[in-house]
Amino acid sequence: MRDPRLTSDPTRRKSSSRAIFPALRLEILGLAVGSLLVVPQVGADQVVLENGNRLEGRVEAVSPGKIRIVIDEGQSVVVNLDQVAERIPGVAPIDRFAQRLDRLESEDRDGHIELAHWGEEHGVRRLARQAWRQVLRLDPHHPGARNRLGYALHKNRWVKREELENLGLQLFRGTWMTGDGIALVRSEERAAELDALLADSGHDNKFVRENAMHRLLELRDPELIPALKKRLSDSDPLRRMLVGRVLGNFTFETWGEPLYRAFLTEARSEVRSGWAALLRGSKEPQIGDWIARDLRSPGDDPVRRRSLLILARMCPTRPVVPSLIEWVGDPAWGPPANRQLVTWFGGVERDAAGWRSWWEGARSQIPLDLGDGWLAPPERPSRRGG
Repeated sequence: MRDPRLTSDPTRRKSSSRAIFPALRLEILGLAVGSLLVVPQVGADQVVLENGNRLEGRVEAVSPGKIRIVIDEGQSVVVNLDQVAERIPGVAPIDRFAQRLDRLESEDRDGHIELAHWGEEHGVRRLARQAWRQVLRLDPHHPGARNRLGYALHKNRWVKREELENLGLQLFRGTWMTGDGIALVRSEERAAELDALLADSGHDNKFVRENAMHRLLELRDPELIPALKKRLSDSDPLRRMLVGRVLGNFTFETWGEPLYRAFLTEARSEVRSGWAALLRGSKEPQIGDWIARDLRSPGDDPVRRRSLLILARMCPTRPVVPSLIEWVGDPAWGPPANRQLVTWFGGVERDAAGWRSWWEGARSQIPLDLGDGWLAPPERPSRRGG
């Protein structure tokens, strides 16, 4: 990006190159020279106030008893002389910046980078930004200048950060992403950590295995819940059982129904046993509603039917009883349903009509456990007639 006015003559090149950066030079020199012509200058670089604060800049007298401290381009502070404890003579950073700038060739990219850094370090940040703008004119893709001037690289384009933020994007690990995208990345990372722990839970090394299981059972991060629910269908039964136990660390609303659904298709008895204990331990009344609903439409899958009977046995609630009574007439599943009813309520086995009649008269007298709709744990059943 060479200015067409530049020639091979070094003298002419220096003279013409200064025209490339006129605004910054004139503004700074205007402050440096104009102030000397208009108002007397108090030669001070630092002003120490009575309260201990220090201000660094060009000091100018503005009226009897008041001085102005020019800190940066367009930035100054006026104080009363009686507030000043000490004036330390020197050259203000704003003037030193002007002197450094005057010695630079305007096409000297590296020199302006150095000047911009010097300005930032010495508190004249507005002037430093102007130096960065000159760097950008000389090198439009300079990352430091772009960053200092509020740009970010997004999809191979330099875009103002304000524009990206207005689009709902956030800077995440050096990349501008939506909130959903960030959540997905974090979820995938947490899922990978979860998979590593689940894999180590079956490790041959006892220490690795026990450490992994301990860490799994201590998990409390809600971001893991979606990954945990997906792994209820893991191919390994031990991992499925562990996933259920980890889900139990969270509120029932986050895992109750997914675990219940997985239970209905679970074929391994040891996994069902652990999951059923979680469901029963929750004592949530909606479990009974789910069981009662599915008992009325159990389908033909024997695994599902067996699972429903197990849940009905372990989670006895008022809604479950009439639904289970309707199973009594089923040729295949009636006998275990009949035996379960006897286990709960005593007496002898009945047909469906007999149980319906009995339930009509007895349901209001069946004791509840803690008033939450769960039937009280039954005493040892007697074999009295009914």
